[in-house]
Amino acid sequence: MAVSDLPPVERLRSAILYCNQIHTRKPEYTVVRDDRRAFVHLIGVLLRVRRFAQASTLLDKRGFGPEARVLVRAAIEHAVTAQYAYLVVGGLDEFISSVASDRISLTELIASHSRSEELSTQAEAFRAERDADLSSGNFTRARLPGFTGENSIVALLDNAAFLVQTYRVLSQDAHVTHSATYNALMQDGDEIVIQLDPPDDIAHQTLYALTSASLLAAWVVAHIEHDDLALRTIRAWGNELHMPWRLDGHLSADRRRFPDETE
Repeated sequence: MAVSDLPPVERLRSAILYCNQIHTRKPEYTVVRDDRRAFVHLIGVLLRVRRFAQASTLLDKRGFGPEARVLVRAAIEHAVTAQYAYLVVGGLDEFISSVASDRISLTELIASHSRSEELSTQAEAFRAERDADLSSGNFTRARLPGFTGENSIVALLDNAAFLVQTYRVLSQDAHVTHSATYNALMQDGDEIVIQLDPPDDIAHQTLYALTSASLLAAWVVAHIEHDDLALRTIRAWGNELHMPWRLDGHLSADRRRFPDETE
């Protein structure tokens, strides 16, 4: 999206502020029994989006816009993964299975390079808990697909190629890529000048991406809480800013957890 087509910066910032406040404006969350499982497992992911938004905003204000893009990329990954887990049939089971297995793998890895019996015991406890949940049918062994690539979360949910393009661009600052080399250099006649503070040429686009992640995360919170006012407000923001608040509208009914919903 060209800069001339983007919503004004101040409107994007206002939308991010609203989305951040949706997590803090009430002393407690109200969740009906049927949504408790989704809330317990996803709220941490959704709250991370809020903190990523706050942290990237602080970095950008201090002149670290390119570095803030790493956090915006993380915000998108968290928000889109939460949407997948919440909206796609079987997604929540896959998410729960994945995080349980990841916790076991990390603890076992650290324990294998440590003399701590406590870590080994903890890894065994995590595995026993996971196996008990599997036996009781709390979730299946199916794990989340990859975030990008063929048959990935993004491939399923990205109906307009916005996610794959945005994530690819933001990834240039998260990995060792050509941007690390060329953004630090500037040609001045026959000389090459080192730029200690490289320019941020996509600040507006990055803010748009962060707003999108914030809107997606805030919508999941509002939907879990059945907060009609928040849902209407988020839809209004999405319509004004030309960005989605949910990513399942193009899926077939058999893939959607809420096939009868149109907004």
